[in-house]
Amino acid sequence: MLVLLRHHGPQPVPYRFPSLYALGCATLLFNISLFLFNCVMITLRFRLHPSTFRSSIRHPSESLFVPALVVSFGTILLNVTEYGTEVGRAGNWLLEVMVVLFWVYAALAMCFTCGIYLVM
Repeated sequence: MLVLLRHHGPQPVPYRFPSLYALGCATLLFNISLFLFNCVMITLRFRLHPSTFRSSIRHPSESLFVPALVVSFGTILLNVTEYGTEVGRAGNWLLEVMVVLFWVYAALAMCFTCGIYLVM
């Protein structure tokens, strides 16, 4: 007997503990801090040693970190959408900003992912 299941939207977690939202927000803030730390460190590297910028873009394995930067930005966008756009959390402005940032992310992801293989 074949049973067809219809999807009725996201199902809530059946046994949600009270600190789950706080844990998710802490993870989001930690992710943002790691992202900013990595951006500052890579900027310092290229600022102190400018000749390494061009060689890192052309290096076969190191150049793959450029599209990974865009993917980590997408992860931050996903987390902000999950924890910030809930009804009552922020205004409607955040949802509109997230839609714009999604399309910026999609364009950057396509350009960097396809472009890195043309550079290499």
